[in-house]
Amino acid sequence: MSDEPNKQIDPLKSGVFGLVDPAIDAVIYVASSEVNMYKAFQKYTGKLALSKQVGSMDLYRYLSVMRYRHGTYVTLKCLEECSSREEIKHAKKKWVAKLQAKGEAFLNK
Repeated sequence: MSDEPNKQIDPLKSGVFGLVDPAIDAVIYVASSEVNMYKAFQKYTGKLALSKQVGSMDLYRYLSVMRYRHGTYVTLKCLEECSSREEIKHAKKKWVAKLQAKGEAFLNK
């Protein structure tokens, strides 16, 4: 994907997406889905039960603090559509590196 700011990405397709903390307007975590980015994103905004934890414990804690202390939720930022598992893997790596260079995606380890 190019860095065109107006390029529209369909969240109903497979690909790489970011979880954005609206309080700091930054991607805190880069995730991916082989089927539907929006459906995968919903796991991060649903009920936060430890038995259904998504992501690392650090991500779980961050999402819990956002929700239960601040009453906010992450938002979805579609980063790149992909058509294969291999393409998703490479795109996710690229986006994590690119965003971490800017001080974002700090929950991807």
